[in-house]
Amino acid sequence: LPSAPPRARLTRALLLIQCDRLADAADLLRPLAAGDDTAALLLATVLRDREQWAASDELYARVLDAQLPRAAADPGAADACFTAVEGLAFNARADGRPGDAERVLTRGLDALPAHAARLHFMLGQHLHDGGRTGAAVEHLRE
Repeated sequence: LPSAPPRARLTRALLLIQCDRLADAADLLRPLAAGDDTAALLLATVLRDREQWAASDELYARVLDAQLPRAAADPGAADACFTAVEGLAFNARADGRPGDAERVLTRGLDALPAHAARLHFMLGQHLHDGGRTGAAVEHLRE
């Protein structure tokens, strides 16, 4: 399968994920992730599901940094950035780093106005879960 076209390997990785063969999917995605942000986001999600927070964070952050300069003009780049922000926030919360989750969600709000409603909601939920109901209500109203 290493000689198969990247699209075929990506499709196979998706099938492996559906079969809950995350380790096999990760092995297939690693070489693709180096040059393909879609594969990198998928690998980051697989690693997140395997609770490999640091490796997942690294991939999400790489895609966010690469796509953010184009996000204002390119809806696809904005969507990739939103996926990366969402993944980084999830990882931070799951790994017991609430401050990191708040920072990345705030960064997303500043940089991704097309996704502001969902980011306000996510930040509101995060703040509520942390006992900051006043700030949570403000974001949930937005």
